[in-house]
Amino acid sequence: MSEAPAGLDRDAVEKLANELSWAYDCVGLAELEAEDAPRAGEHRMAAHQLRGWLNHLPREEKKAAFQRGWDRAADRARKRLAVLEALIADQYDHTAIPRPANNIALWRQARQDPRYPLVRRVLAAAETVEGDPALPSHLQELLALQLLSALRSAEPSSE
Repeated sequence: MSEAPAGLDRDAVEKLANELSWAYDCVGLAELEAEDAPRAGEHRMAAHQLRGWLNHLPREEKKAAFQRGWDRAADRARKRLAVLEALIADQYDHTAIPRPANNIALWRQARQDPRYPLVRRVLAAAETVEGDPALPSHLQELLALQLLSALRSAEPSSE
């Protein structure tokens, strides 16, 4: 790791580089270092430059810059959620899986599958940037039924 500029807290620079890595590459700095060391170095260099600049910003400008970044991230999360919901709706219209409300047997079969609680926990744990559930409950249920149906159809038959 390169040295932090004089007068700057090395931990703060490293934290900023890690945040940049998560924002731009969706992985932590340590993982990026293992995968792509030059890219990790770019984040560190950017953090060195930004940290000095951020130290000189007035408090209100820091808050405004943070809020702009937060708003952009929340907007991206909403867009990703809308794309996911559209994808699920599109898949739902073209799939042979009947609607759970119209087929109680399918729902009961999925609920009895030993993998069902794990699938639901994974889907329920997905969160947006704001900490809200990434998928509404009814979409979690639909996706869980589709995943379990796909898993069952991919399993070798016992015939």
